[in-house]
Amino acid sequence: MGLAGELSMNAAITRPQETRTGRDCFTPFILDDDQDMVDMLQKMVESMGYAVFGTTHAEEVLEHVRLGDCRVAICDLRMPGMDGMAFLDQALKIDPGVQVILVTGHNSLDSAIEAVKSISQ
Repeated sequence: MGLAGELSMNAAITRPQETRTGRDCFTPFILDDDQDMVDMLQKMVESMGYAVFGTTHAEEVLEHVRLGDCRVAICDLRMPGMDGMAFLDQALKIDPGVQVILVTGHNSLDSAIEAVKSISQ
């Protein structure tokens, strides 16, 4: 191998990894059964400078939790199929470090208390 080949190999080996900080570190995930709500929340979070992933499918977000792509999820509490509490439970079983923000359009103190109790167990 010539000098040029050795230099390019050394450059590739010693090149520092790009460090991601701030808003490029993670993509917030939006989960709601109402697509209009997903779109509204997505626009709101994007306006803060974040790239956002929005969906109406809980399993899709859980797959991203499994892959380590999802560090923060904003999730509706009341949804058909897998509701927000079930999503929270599944997400924390997959990755105890994932942050889940539960939101609801319903005034329910009992649901808020249940959510807090589930994460403290």
